[in-house]
Amino acid sequence: MEKVVLKRSGKPGLEFEGELLYEGETSPDEASDRWSGAVGRWKEVRVYRTRGGKYVVWIARYTQWQGERDIFIAEVFASPEEAVRYLEDEAPWAAEEVAEELGVTERLE
Repeated sequence: MEKVVLKRSGKPGLEFEGELLYEGETSPDEASDRWSGAVGRWKEVRVYRTRGGKYVVWIARYTQWQGERDIFIAEVFASPEEAVRYLEDEAPWAAEEVAEELGVTERLE
């Protein structure tokens, strides 16, 4: 476990001890197979597990356009399933990768 401090827009940094479970990003370049869908804008996603067993999803929304600001978000979840559900809306490309990495499946009874 390492000390992690995540930058957040409009809030103090989020500090915890944890381990990085996933890191991925899109690209601002249309020619990339990881193109963000918006020229000049891209996202970076990280998922951590804290010492206490919670899951932290950190999303950075970057822009290269003058007059726009980068945005940093960190959300805390009790389970990996909750973290994946959050990513389904915020970064669908990452949700699938995180679910696979963490062994999250949707179970029907």
